[in-house]
Amino acid sequence: MKKGSTSERIGLNMAALFVSRVVGMALTLAQSAIVFRALDVEGTGQFGHALAYTGVFNVFATFGVQRLLVRDIARDPSTAWTQVWTAAALVAGLSLATLGIAMAGTALAGEDAASRSAVFYAALSTIVLWALQRPFEAMLTAREEMSGVAVVNVAAAVLKLAAVAIAMRYSPTSAMAHGAIAAANLAAFLLCVGWVVRVAGWERPRVRIGLAIAQLRECMPLLLSMIFSALYFRADMVVLNAVAGPGEAAMYTPVQRIMEPLMMLSSLWGTAIFPAMSRLSAQPGAHFAMLKRSSARLALIGAFPMAFGLAALAEPIIRLLVGAQAGDYADAVTALRVSALVTPFFYFNGVALEFLYAVQRNWYVTVCYGAAAAISVAANIAFAPGHGAIGAAWIAVAVNASISLLFVPAIRHDLAALGLGPLLAKLMLASAAMAGLAWALAPWSLWAAVAAGAAAYAALVFILRMLDADERTIVAGLFRRRN
Repeated sequence: MKKGSTSERIGLNMAALFVSRVVGMALTLAQSAIVFRALDVEGTGQFGHALAYTGVFNVFATFGVQRLLVRDIARDPSTAWTQVWTAAALVAGLSLATLGIAMAGTALAGEDAASRSAVFYAALSTIVLWALQRPFEAMLTAREEMSGVAVVNVAAAVLKLAAVAIAMRYSPTSAMAHGAIAAANLAAFLLCVGWVVRVAGWERPRVRIGLAIAQLRECMPLLLSMIFSALYFRADMVVLNAVAGPGEAAMYTPVQRIMEPLMMLSSLWGTAIFPAMSRLSAQPGAHFAMLKRSSARLALIGAFPMAFGLAALAEPIIRLLVGAQAGDYADAVTALRVSALVTPFFYFNGVALEFLYAVQRNWYVTVCYGAAAAISVAANIAFAPGHGAIGAAWIAVAVNASISLLFVPAIRHDLAALGLGPLLAKLMLASAAMAGLAWALAPWSLWAAVAAGAAAYAALVFILRMLDADERTIVAGLFRRRN
C-alpha cells in the first residue's frame, strides 16, 4: 500500500477487513452446507460438538498475545521479528498444552473413537494452527497491512471450502471434515508467513526467554478481559435456558443470531484503528487526539442507524428468519427492538477499549469487564425467570451501559473533544428519519426498506455536516481503490 495519511490508511484497512469478513462468512456457509449434506445426523452432531468444544479453549492457546504484539510492533518496528518469533514459541507451547487438555477432557468424558478423532482434528485446526498464525498476522496488522490479512482470510476460506468438498466426496465423516479444514488452515498459515516475509523481509528465528516471560505476564489482563467479555456477552442465553426454559431461549435465539454479526463489525473497526493508536500513543499529541476523536465519532455515526433500523424493522426481520412460525415469535420481535439499544453502547465501548489498550490501561479494562460479567450473570439469574427473553434483552442494554459508565472516568478528557451534544442531536434526527422511511417501505419490501433507509441516512449525514475533514478522509478511504 502506498504511504498516505493515517486517516486514509484506516479507511482502506477497514474496507479490506469488511470485504474479507463478508466473503469469508459466505464461503463458510457454503462449507457448512457441504458438510451437513454429506454427513448423517450422528456425524453432523459429532462435527458440531467438536467445533463447539474446541472453541471453548481458543483463548488459552494465545492468552491474547496478538494484541500485545500489535501495540509493541506499531511503536517500535525494529523489534518486530524478535517479538514475533518469541511469541510464536510461546503460543506453540500454550496451544499444544491446550490441545492436550482438550483431548484429556474427551477421554474423561468417555467419548467414542469417532468423536475423539473429530475433536483431535478440530483442536489441531482451531487451537494449534489458529494460534500459530496469530503472531504473524499481528505483524501485518501492526504494519497496517490489513490487505494481507484480508487476502489470507479469504484464501483460508476458499481452501477450506475446496478441501471439505474433496474430503466429503471420498470419506464423509466428521473427523475427515475437520481434518480437511486443518489441512487448509495449515496452508493458510504458510501463506500468512509468506506474506509477512514479502512485506517485512526475513530474519532468522530467535527466541528470548525473558521476553517470552514478559509477554506472558503482560497477557494476563488481556486473557482475563477476553474471558470476562465472552462471559458477559454469552451468559444471558445460558442462564435464560437454565432458569426460564427452552421456550424463552427459543425467543432469544433469533435475536442473538441477528445482533452478533452486527456487534462483530465493531471488532473490525477496532482492528483497523488500533495499530495507528498504538503508534501515535508513544508520543501523544494533536494527531493522537484527532484519531481518538474521529474514531469515536465514526463509531457512533455507524451505530445509531443500526439501532434505529433494527427497531423499525424488527418484525419483518424476525419474520424473514422464522418464516411461517412468525406468529409464535412476538416476544422475539420485542426483544430485538430492545436489544437494538445495545448497539450505540457496544460500539462506543469498542472504541474506548482501543483507547485504553493503546495507553496500556489493560487492568482497568479487565476490572470493567469483570464487573460487567458479574452484573450480567447475577441480573439474568434474578430477572430472567419472570421476564424471559425480553428481560434478558433489557439486561444486555443495562450491562453495556454499565461498561460505558465505567469507561467514562478513564477517557473523560477525550469525551470533551467529541462534541457529543450536537452530534447526538444530529444522529437522533437522521436516524429517526431513516427509520421512519424504512418502516414505511417494509410492508412492500424489506430489502428496499434497508437500501432506501441507508441512502437517506447517508444523505442526511452529508446535509447535517456530521463529518469533519479527517472523518471524511477515513470514509473516502472505505471506497477508494488501492493503486
